[in-house]
Amino acid sequence: MNTIRITYAVLNDLKFIAHLDTTRLLFRLFRKLSLPIVYSQGFSPHPLVSFSPPRPVGIESLCECIDVKLNQPIDIEKTKSIINQFAPKGLVIKAIQYLKDTDFLLKEISKVVYRVDGFSAINIMLTSDSIEKFLARPEIIIKKVKKGKQTSLNIKPWINNLQLKDIFLHMELNIGNNTAPPFLLLESLLEADIGDVKKLNIVRVSVTP
Repeated sequence: MNTIRITYAVLNDLKFIAHLDTTRLLFRLFRKLSLPIVYSQGFSPHPLVSFSPPRPVGIESLCECIDVKLNQPIDIEKTKSIINQFAPKGLVIKAIQYLKDTDFLLKEISKVVYRVDGFSAINIMLTSDSIEKFLARPEIIIKKVKKGKQTSLNIKPWINNLQLKDIFLHMELNIGNNTAPPFLLLESLLEADIGDVKKLNIVRVSVTP
């Protein structure tokens, strides 16, 4: 069997579509192309695919990935071109490649990097000193609401690095059973209203093991 990795971008208004809906969108495109996907055996067959960690709603991404098992080889460039032809605005296939033994598996991803800018638009001045003081806290507590219940969560263990580069803030976050929600992390870092935080330009730029 052949396994391909499709790397795609989610841009503009498509960032407001949840991960599950993006998945359904991709499968509709795959069916349109009659992509020779391998399915599991049994009473409820499902396609043998794996995804990179779910993208938070409201955040663009340049590095979403899906690994797909195929039962026969395909023309990589032709497949990429056709998917991009039929994909909705905001979904862009960046690359398709056959996986090699040396490539990492998507389930091995342990770090994600986000690039953030647009601070001047919400009248916030972010400095390296303020980031250093933020990271020096013994704990970084956020308030998270789930199913109507508010809980407190220390996200410091999941922050690997925060660094200013020119006008951009780069956030490298650890990911596993849990992670630091980007919007809530920025709300705490900037001491800003969540409504203003959601006006920032946040893009997921890389995922690594």
